[in-house]
Amino acid sequence: MVERGKRLAILKVARLGHPVLRQVASAVKPEAIREAETQRLIDDMIETMRDYDGVGIAAPQVHVSKQIAVIEAKGSRRYPDAPDIQLTVLINLEVTPLGPELEDDWEGCLSLNDFRGLTPRYQQVRAKALDREGRPVEFVATGFHARVLQHERDHLLGKVFIDRMPTLKRSRIWRSIRATGAVRKTHCKADKVSRRGRRLVCSLRGRAGPAPMHGLTWRIEIALPSLCSAPSSRSV
Repeated sequence: MVERGKRLAILKVARLGHPVLRQVASAVKPEAIREAETQRLIDDMIETMRDYDGVGIAAPQVHVSKQIAVIEAKGSRRYPDAPDIQLTVLINLEVTPLGPELEDDWEGCLSLNDFRGLTPRYQQVRAKALDREGRPVEFVATGFHARVLQHERDHLLGKVFIDRMPTLKRSRIWRSIRATGAVRKTHCKADKVSRRGRRLVCSLRGRAGPAPMHGLTWRIEIALPSLCSAPSSRSV
């Protein structure tokens, strides 16, 4: 609910490596939903999602560890093939798979800055949440709509889509990184992954192993076009 004359804010999006993206978000108390602070956050999240031309954003992505997500897909210039999804505010979202069928499709994220990966998701899910008025909502979603819901639910659980990618593909990425001789898998973690043309750009920070590696950051580029690009890739 945007008040007449009210100015909205474009919020800063947290990038992979920020601790807020790995925290389990706190549930929102029903009595707090209609408070001005919560309503302003929802309005700003909607404005931020639209400004970034995303089809969904979760509160942890704007540095607020609360179980709030908004989704929308309508006439997107970046995703012209995506089916329309009406603007939906989802508070304390729960997502339940309806059947075991999984489907791989290219997936991206506003918090991963243009990185894409084939990610398995359930084809059909049931969503339960509260809307911005605190009223319960429940519906069934399929295909791309179901994928967006699962993606945003992951953010509320402290996960990102690359956590869902098959281990083999993640291993291929790490083998390529290790082949450069720059770092060892057990001694670093990827803080930021992005795509530059046909190369994967990784910023990594030491977290274990020999003391000299602690806290150091490397920036390396590796050729992985089959894993990080696709003609119809989407950012959720």
